[in-house]
Amino acid sequence: MPFNIGFTGLAILVLIGLLLFGPSKLPRLARAFGATIKEFRRGSKEVLEEVSPGEDTVFMESIRNTGENRGIHRE
Repeated sequence: MPFNIGFTGLAILVLIGLLLFGPSKLPRLARAFGATIKEFRRGSKEVLEEVSPGEDTVFMESIRNTGENRGIHRE
């Protein structure tokens, strides 16, 4: 399950949602939450696609050099 929530945790969240919002609003809220997560994933995927492979290599090399300068060695 996403967010490492087990069945018990999910059941508790649903019960709290029912108490706070009532059974009529809960499906709408769940759909809105799902749409928000979908849009977030789409946006993060677009950002990752915009980074060119050359930029990624330069960034990783920079991280590697920083680690070596601080005495952190990769095995």
